[in-house]
Amino acid sequence: SFALPLDKLTAFQTRFHTRILEGYGMTETASQCTINPFDAPKVGSAGKAFKTDVAIMNDGKIMNSANRIGEIVVRGDHVISDYLDPHPDAFQDGWFLTGDLGYLDEDGYLFVKGRKKDIINHGGEKVAPAQVENSLSQLSFVKEISVIGTPDTLYGEAVTAVVISQGIQSEDLERQKIMAHARATLANYEQPTRIFFVQDYPRNATGKVIRLKLREQVMSTLLGRVG
Repeated sequence: SFALPLDKLTAFQTRFHTRILEGYGMTETASQCTINPFDAPKVGSAGKAFKTDVAIMNDGKIMNSANRIGEIVVRGDHVISDYLDPHPDAFQDGWFLTGDLGYLDEDGYLFVKGRKKDIINHGGEKVAPAQVENSLSQLSFVKEISVIGTPDTLYGEAVTAVVISQGIQSEDLERQKIMAHARATLANYEQPTRIFFVQDYPRNATGKVIRLKLREQVMSTLLGRVG
């Protein structure tokens, strides 16, 4: 559901002298429902609707204005109308609610910002982990990074960066560089206030990070520090 980090996309295209055209889709839409047009791609976007209607919904209403983040909803002949085990909360007025957040720009290109359930509520501001991850992954010593929310008494949730480092310098120095880069590239409310270094993440069978388990591990570490 997430865009390929810009640094990795650029590196791949440069190394293999080819173009990557990103799209967006899922099992429920029989694969792709958006694709970047070959003659006019927008880097960082998932392209335009392809044989599907794509819209953004907020508070149960379709948003007509561009560049406003909400839940991505789709409909079309190849989009499911129900599950074997009914999930009525996944459908509204003929639209399938994907659970992903994103926005459509003024030209109709879709930008995917992350999973709705992963959004961090930091003092009333909504932080998309993918936004922070894409920024901090540009640092050369960052091998992988996952951003999660952890409980915070003042802000509700703290933006927490969990880093797998290349291990070429001290954690204290890398932490300082992460904070400096965040200040230069992210809004104040998006900047991580907690940074952890780990050897690996809990993953599923396909290698995707299990964020819930990662959050539990980080919480265990935090509680250990308090204790």
